[in-house]
Formats: sequence, C-alpha cells, structure tokens
Amino acid sequence: MNFFSFYFLAMLIIGCSSDDGNNSCGVQERDVILIYQKDVDEFAKCNYTSIEGSLYITDDAYIGNMEPLIKDISGLSSLTSISGDIGIKNIVGLTFLYGLQNIETCKSLDIIGCKKLANTGVLQKLKPKGRGLYYE
Repeated sequence: MNFFSFYFLAMLIIGCSSDDGNNSCGVQERDVILIYQKDVDEFAKCNYTSIEGSLYITDDAYIGNMEPLIKDISGLSSLTSISGDIGIKNIVGLTFLYGLQNIETCKSLDIIGCKKLANTGVLQKLKPKGRGLYYE
C-alpha cells in the first residue's frame, strides 16, 4: 500500500467515526484524492455531502497496468458541494460521470484524458464559481 492510499484510508477512518449509526459523515474538511476504485468505494461509504477542499480523481497510476483502476464513481452521489476544484484526470475506464450529478457548487471542473467518457450531461446542476469547466 503506498503512502497516499494509507494516508487517505487513515483520514477516512478517523473522519467517518460516528456514533449515530446513520453512516453519514457530513463534511470532509480536507482535499480528497481518489486513485484506486477501493478509494472511491471507501470514501462513498461515508456518504459525505460536502468537501471543504478539492476533489481529485485520477488514474495516473494506471500506466503499465492491464486494467483501469477506476471504473465507477456512482458512489459519490451524496456530494452536493465542493469548496475547491474538481479534477478528473486520465480515468480511462470511466464512461459516465454518474456520482457527480448532485454537485451544485465548486470553483472549477477539469476533465483531462478521459477518453471513454460519453458525455458530461449529468452535471446540469453544477455552477462553477471560478474559471468554469475545462474538458479535454
């Protein structure tokens, strides 16, 4: 397990400790970096509604692997706001952005190198407050 995965999982466990039994963590108060499908799935278990920071989803570690590392981000559908940027980069296995459809605010959204992405139509609610949408 690399350092980033360990750090992410440790912060997720600490941030998701809750005695109310509803499995909702509310607000994540730091940047979130998702590199592997297991990172996406673990983060999704918390049902965060907001990130006070940026959300980065990247498959940069994919180089040299046989299978894409992230294929499904639908578990992120509880998110409604992100105070920072959203960066989605090099996720070769991602075909849809289902999971981000409930996000209404962020500073900007960058989508780079997602060659199989069919469309960004699920982002109709999103109103970036910064430089907007960049799609390559």
